[in-house]
Amino acid sequence: MAVTRAPVAGSEQLQSIDLESLRDGGYLDMPIVEAAQELGMSLSALKGLAHEQGIQRWPYRSRQSIRALIEQTVQHIKGGSLGLHGAREEEALLEALQGDLEDVGAGRTPCLSSAIKRYRQWMFKLKHNRKKSPGSRMVVPRRVIAAFSR
Repeated sequence: MAVTRAPVAGSEQLQSIDLESLRDGGYLDMPIVEAAQELGMSLSALKGLAHEQGIQRWPYRSRQSIRALIEQTVQHIKGGSLGLHGAREEEALLEALQGDLEDVGAGRTPCLSSAIKRYRQWMFKLKHNRKKSPGSRMVVPRRVIAAFSR
């Protein structure tokens, strides 16, 4: 005698959610607990769904970090305090940051690239030096810029 299980409540909803609906709905830009509440599912169910879609880690914090980095970069570019050599380098840097933001949101990369980590560390250093001596100007090291062109 074969035993059949009753369908799990909400299983149709789980099957209809994919990576694009999570991204388009803005769920990747909120903490996982909040996203689970918005979707009306348990945290475990959302984690399982994320793993099925290829997302090893929930990208909220990584995406927030990249967004903050983009905002800081734009402010420094407007102020002329980054010391980049030309508009082409500025555009390449912003495009690389936007590209990493999309990669993290698409589940292609579970964490930030090494170039982003290096640039973020340099921005922390810039912020620290600004606190110590306001009005100082630092130039982005060539090795940091070169990491984005790879």
